[in-house]
Amino acid sequence: MFRDKRILSSRRVISRKSNGFTIIESIVYIFFTAIIFLISTNLIFDSYKLYIQNQEISRAYNKMQNFYINLDSILQKDIIREVEFGETYLILYRDKDNVLISKNIISDKESLGAKYPGRISPNILLKEVKDFKVIQKDKLIYLKIIDNNGRAFIRCI
Repeated sequence: MFRDKRILSSRRVISRKSNGFTIIESIVYIFFTAIIFLISTNLIFDSYKLYIQNQEISRAYNKMQNFYINLDSILQKDIIREVEFGETYLILYRDKDNVLISKNIISDKESLGAKYPGRISPNILLKEVKDFKVIQKDKLIYLKIIDNNGRAFIRCI
């Protein structure tokens, strides 16, 4: 790494070491530094992509939890007298001041909505829904919701 230089001056030989790097050493250093920089840059980009994916998954689960919270509030708001359902809809009849009022939960253009009687458009509860099914097993009613990413959410009501 260090070279010896011999200098002749007035009949004496002076030996001293130089404190520099050779060109090959400098190129090797630059090469290793560039490799470390590229690897760290790739790691940063990969971790950022994973962060974005986790954020999207978290938002999807948050929307689904909000839907179930809204559904629970609909189910517990008044006394449910009767439940009617098909494969893609759910109708809840509730008793309000001795009058049966229906509330329809239907799938409409990639969204789930609650349609009230006397209103034209439904109240959207959940967006980005690929499929919505109501399944009955014995006396239990299950809601199966598949979002646009293909994740299935199943819950008993």
